[in-house]
Amino acid sequence: MGRTASGRAFGLAGIVVVAVSIGAAHSDAPLWALTAAGAALVAWAAAEIVPARSPFLVRAGLLVVVLLGSGLAALPTSIIGLVPALIAVIATIGRTDVPLAVGLAGATGCAAVVSVVGAAGGQPLTLVAVAIASLAIAVLAGLTRRQARAASDRERERAAEHLAMQTERARSAALDERARIARDLHDTLAHALGGLVVQLDAVEALAEAGRVDEVLVRVQAARTLAAEGLADARRAVDALRDPLTGTVAVADVVRSITQLAEAARGLGMTVESEVPTPEPGATVRVGAEASDALTRLVQEALTNARKHATDQPVDVRVELTTREIQVSVANPRTARPGGELAASGSGRGIPGMRERFDRLPGARLRIDDDDPESFRVAAHVVLA
Repeated sequence: MGRTASGRAFGLAGIVVVAVSIGAAHSDAPLWALTAAGAALVAWAAAEIVPARSPFLVRAGLLVVVLLGSGLAALPTSIIGLVPALIAVIATIGRTDVPLAVGLAGATGCAAVVSVVGAAGGQPLTLVAVAIASLAIAVLAGLTRRQARAASDRERERAAEHLAMQTERARSAALDERARIARDLHDTLAHALGGLVVQLDAVEALAEAGRVDEVLVRVQAARTLAAEGLADARRAVDALRDPLTGTVAVADVVRSITQLAEAARGLGMTVESEVPTPEPGATVRVGAEASDALTRLVQEALTNARKHATDQPVDVRVELTTREIQVSVANPRTARPGGELAASGSGRGIPGMRERFDRLPGARLRIDDDDPESFRVAAHVVLA
């Protein structure tokens, strides 16, 4: 029956119309038929009023009363008494939350009651046929309504799934962006602040030894390093606001790696570098994001060596082929503790490297972290 306010209003109006029609045109019908019709109408009215979440047995009982009473009253009232059954069949079959078998069984049972009443009371076969045909039409109408509701339900489910997918994509994008911000800030701050720690340690040692002239040189170097760190931080923030796109000349990548090696030497590290010199006018390029990943790899590897392999030489190599650029950084391990600088590590450097290169199509990253004697990281990036 109707579940909305308007549906219930139409249902109650229909009850009044059927009751008036039976009283006006068939008041001379047998008492048992009028009683059956009245019971069907009362059950119909109750079905319109009871809450949708009422117990199943209550709703099933009302449905049985409607179908049975309407089936008994159908022929004596010239089909008018069958209207409650027709409405019940359409409503029951048309609801997707009710098993289809329930509605079909109800329609079949009502048709059987009509047939028995027709056979027992000698009713015209034509009238019996019209009643059964009306029930069949009600079944078809209910099936049509059920299909429409099923299609609407599927559409709502697809819309809900699409919304959930969009929400998950937005959440995943936000997490990826947070991870990118964390990587950039980690690489920038770890490199700059780690270098400052090295310079300040040297300043302290020189001051204790009374070597004032060298202290001044170290302080100036520390100031330069701090300025470079601020510039790196600004570039990282700019990259966050405007993601890296386009391509970069391989010569610029090589130049950035060379500058990182020279800066590490300025901090007292022993860095052996083998970096090719691009030919003048060469137009070989690499993706901007790949360029950043390679530069950050060298920066992070040098920072790790400064922290965990104190006083050990570091080997930086860049190789160019017709299809890709290869960058590797290696250093021996040391048993000497790194002190406060080593303890300051967050453990996010290596995972950050992997995350960067996982985002690059065709890129390969290899980290040899199992060798007890040395550490090596190598990356291969396809040229643009």
